[in-house]
Amino acid sequence: MICPHWESRRLTGETGMIGWWAMLVGLCAASGRSRDVLALREVHFGSCATTETYRQLREAAESIDDWPTVRKRAHARLRELIPARGVYTADVLASILLDESEFVAAWKIVDEHPCYEATVLAVTEERAKTHPAEAIEVYRPMVTGCIAMMNKV
Repeated sequence: MICPHWESRRLTGETGMIGWWAMLVGLCAASGRSRDVLALREVHFGSCATTETYRQLREAAESIDDWPTVRKRAHARLRELIPARGVYTADVLASILLDESEFVAAWKIVDEHPCYEATVLAVTEERAKTHPAEAIEVYRPMVTGCIAMMNKV
């Protein structure tokens, strides 16, 4: 790793830290240090797992033909973080799986972990194409809630 001190701070969300981190990634990229860029992206993703940091990680790994290995680690990291970070991390993983057309895996995530409604609906829409009965079970409480809300108006 280029700067163990930065890695140890694990990007705790300090704005200045993010700026320095981005600058370091840019300098490594400009100097052709693709492996260092990937290492930095992995640390960033590990501490700030979002769909955007996943995209950045993917770009870095693909640039050195290492995506399948890095992808497995990234998915494992997200699964590891779900118990501690809950809904947000499960939602990120489900969204990523959906984007990668891993519909069965995305369904499993939203079935086993709470996710935001928009993600649940997007995954359910895909699931409905092959398993409509399971999709109905997701839609039923939403429809019931909408009806109850409209009856109050």
